[in-house]
Amino acid sequence: MFARIITSQMKVSHIDTAASIWQKSATEDLKPMNGFKGSYVNADRTSGKTVVVSFWDTEADAQAVSSSGTYQKISELLKDHIDESVPPQLEILEVVAHV
Repeated sequence: MFARIITSQMKVSHIDTAASIWQKSATEDLKPMNGFKGSYVNADRTSGKTVVVSFWDTEADAQAVSSSGTYQKISELLKDHIDESVPPQLEILEVVAHV
């Protein structure tokens, strides 16, 4: 299994709205994709740091989000809620242990 991790800076007052947008968009756009296992949105309500982790069967499945246009679509929906002075960081890591 692989984790697709996006770290970004959210506008603090927009965290709940952004989480709602993510939840709706993930349900509509990510859930039907091959290999999707689920996702979590994590936020620090003081600093606005946000980490979104989605889980995928394979590394190719995790990478397909960007090439499918889905990442760009979700980013567009969230653009007014993200502090764009801090560019989002994307990583794909293999899950090597789970409890």
